[in-house]
Amino acid sequence: TAVAARMAFVEPGGYKRLLVVVKQTAYSMYRQMKAQGSAPLALQWQSLAARDRSHRACVKELGALLRKTGCATTFVNRQELHHNHLEGVDLVIAVGGDGTALSASHFLRDDVALLAINSDPEAPSEIGEEDRTNPAPTPDMRRSTGALCACNRYNMHQVVPEVLVKAREPKTRSRLRVHVKAAYNDTLLPPALNDVLVAHPSPAAVSRLYISGECQGKRFDMNSWNSGVWLCTATGSTAAMSSAGGVAMDPLSRDMQWRIREQLDSSAPQAPCSGIVEPGGQIFIRWNSQVGGVYVDGHYVHHSLELGDEVTVSADARPLYVFHP
Repeated sequence: TAVAARMAFVEPGGYKRLLVVVKQTAYSMYRQMKAQGSAPLALQWQSLAARDRSHRACVKELGALLRKTGCATTFVNRQELHHNHLEGVDLVIAVGGDGTALSASHFLRDDVALLAINSDPEAPSEIGEEDRTNPAPTPDMRRSTGALCACNRYNMHQVVPEVLVKAREPKTRSRLRVHVKAAYNDTLLPPALNDVLVAHPSPAAVSRLYISGECQGKRFDMNSWNSGVWLCTATGSTAAMSSAGGVAMDPLSRDMQWRIREQLDSSAPQAPCSGIVEPGGQIFIRWNSQVGGVYVDGHYVHHSLELGDEVTVSADARPLYVFHP
């Protein structure tokens, strides 16, 4: 194709400095644990090794693809990613799945685009005739989901060249700004691309909190005993929020959605337990349990809470530019 023919060099308006963030597979992690004698006994090593081979093959093929471009390219392990790696970078490529894309997004400003590649999708040869005719086949939960990925191992050879010469444009995705005020310090957490959970670290414990904000033009405030509070962007509305009973939002919406999980008691029974917060609005939470936590885009980014800590969440974080399928 014309785009592929231009890959031998980078055009003046194309991306020139690339950072490739690579996930560590479960197989690699468990092998390290096995060497230390701490790996679980019930592991399915054959399946883990197959997923690892697929991922490594994707990374190798991507490296060969990028060498043809003449772009300055650096590879870094997801666990080793640091702000210093982004110096002068104009495009980040995350290779793995949604978790890798989310981890990379926490380091990105609004002037660096993100391209995510699903390194272990279901192979075309693994899809039988019945699956091809089934409009909703059962997903293989062992594979990377790739909801945030613009391409996968099998079609990246077409998509990546188009991205590098800017034949494709990224879309703007809103992010959540999370500020925690404690007795002696203030902390600004990494921007959340998907969601934020404020909850007790034990799923069996009650989360006691005070929550206030403005929803559909009406102010509300209440003391609540529950299993935590979900807050999400439009991107995250189809993830955990959806499983909790939330509503799917337009992917490009700048609104924030919130929902209390399993409310037990309230001093304001008529107050809402979920809603949409428009741009410029925020949700305020005062933590009233002895211990708690704020979880950003899953469990990897975690900030501990103590009694009296205050959490303010809004959709005012700098947006992220992400390439879509």
